[in-house]
Amino acid sequence: MVRKCAVVMALAVAVSGFAMASASAAPPIPQVPAGAHPWLQAPSPADRPEPVVELRADPIDVTAGSVTYSMQFRYYQQPSVPGGGREIAVRFTRSAPGKPSVQWHEYEYAPGSGLTFTYNHQTLSRAALATGDSVAPSTFAMTYTAVHQHSSSCTLTNGQPGTLVRTNGRLAVSGFKLVSGTKPVFGTVTTRPTHASLVFDPGCDHYFGPRRQCVGTEEVEAGSAYKFWDFSAGYGGSVAYQELFQLSRHPLAGAEFSRLMSSEVASATLPSPNASATGATAEVRTTGDPFMTGGATFTSTRAPGTGRGGCLDDQGRRHAFTYRMYEGVLTPGPTVLVGAFDTGSIVLGPTKSEMILRKYTS
Repeated sequence: MVRKCAVVMALAVAVSGFAMASASAAPPIPQVPAGAHPWLQAPSPADRPEPVVELRADPIDVTAGSVTYSMQFRYYQQPSVPGGGREIAVRFTRSAPGKPSVQWHEYEYAPGSGLTFTYNHQTLSRAALATGDSVAPSTFAMTYTAVHQHSSSCTLTNGQPGTLVRTNGRLAVSGFKLVSGTKPVFGTVTTRPTHASLVFDPGCDHYFGPRRQCVGTEEVEAGSAYKFWDFSAGYGGSVAYQELFQLSRHPLAGAEFSRLMSSEVASATLPSPNASATGATAEVRTTGDPFMTGGATFTSTRAPGTGRGGCLDDQGRRHAFTYRMYEGVLTPGPTVLVGAFDTGSIVLGPTKSEMILRKYTS
């Protein structure tokens, strides 16, 4: 399975998959008593859950050139947030044939006014969305009618019980035009989704536990929260993962455009590093990655920061580890490292970077 970045996705540190105090070369981070991992504790009842209403269209195929993408439209709002916390996102996803690799491209709008959204609060049986000129030159208008309803229990972010309600149904779309502003894909997209789900989430904690999933013993990450490369060994060391993420201003409508590529590759693409008390070097290769080519070298001439962390494996079991974090630079190799997005390639230049080496103790 291709590793999925969490909401990730906007913070480079989130990709590293560890929860811990900040590291520094000296003094060492104080040790946490065995068994006492506060980052795995249940949330406080004093926390205030944030309810969410979401209209999510079922994926539909869209062909651009010779490539078929899965397109998904989503409208999201937080009723408790002043102004509604409203967001529209259209994402295009494709995989590489025969490879555990994906890339997606998302166009995201946060309209301040001019958008209307209504829904049946009691049953989620109907909803209507009209953007007007709020996301011009794009426009979306649709009504939703539910066919089935489901509910499930959950734990809220404050640890209290809650109920998530979902209906599935049909869309009647009277207007659908996404003006992407990106080349060579996607141009203007008018393909209309036909089915959707409407969800009321009272503030369920979907991320407690899995967001701290155990990762491998070596990871090299470079860049910032707006553009970063991440190369990491899988937990257990049998595979490695390579990811490139970029968040930028949308070419049109003052919105945001984000894109991600993620591939599972052989562990040999991340050879064992050379690390000491005074610095480290490591190689990054892209063999077998359908979206990346070339290579890079990580170099650090500083003593590492040290500390401890914790995580959960796929069976929900807790594990503890110690780590060393080296600060340095990731530089392109003889064949420059390139991430080939369908909406334009990104070339690695010398970039501030970190390498994290973990040693599991339980």
